[in-house]
Amino acid sequence: MSIPFACHRSDAANATGLGDALAAVLAFQSEWASILLRRSDRNFELAADLAASLEHGDHLEVLSDHVMFALAEIPVEATTIAAAGDRMVSTFAAVLRT
Repeated sequence: MSIPFACHRSDAANATGLGDALAAVLAFQSEWASILLRRSDRNFELAADLAASLEHGDHLEVLSDHVMFALAEIPVEATTIAAAGDRMVSTFAAVLRT
């Protein structure tokens, strides 16, 4: 009786490859979660600053400061996510090649 499919890798190599793939996915999720946490912190800071600025009438200045910081931070965050995604895809490609 023949086996309908066969794996060309040993069980040890298969386990190592899956471990590498899992580590890559977890690293990507960790980066993504870290960025989402920073973004939500910034949004809460904006809400608090806007609420405090209503008494002083400088809410437009607070909003423009927030936008300027976001314009500086978001490209860096996008680059970080792209690099983590690239590492994840490269790891998966290496796992599939072996």
